[in-house]
Amino acid sequence: MKMPLWKEAFGEQDGYEGFGKLLEQYGKPEALFSVTYPVGLGALKYMLDHSIAPADIPILSFGGSEFNRYLSHPFIIVDQPSVELGRRAFKRLILEINSQEKLKPELITLPADIISEQ
Repeated sequence: MKMPLWKEAFGEQDGYEGFGKLLEQYGKPEALFSVTYPVGLGALKYMLDHSIAPADIPILSFGGSEFNRYLSHPFIIVDQPSVELGRRAFKRLILEINSQEKLKPELITLPADIISEQ
């Protein structure tokens, strides 16, 4: 079995390991932007395990959780319309599958909200 060239890295352990590598290579960042909420939680766990104050590094993430409000320093959340995003992508995929000719790329813009409970 051939191994993929890249690995999906969207979980807490990935955030933990990735944040450690980030610190090692570049030092402490001013802020962290995580691809998912679980990745941000992993980075937060790394901070807590290594005596780094979460107040020193704000965490922004795509997507959130109801648990965010219970964190001492809640994440800043980019709240995307995920259902509509999936619906539009699916419609476009079906259109391309059923098309007899190559379609031009289409730019679709959807609103996103920034949620900060700090």
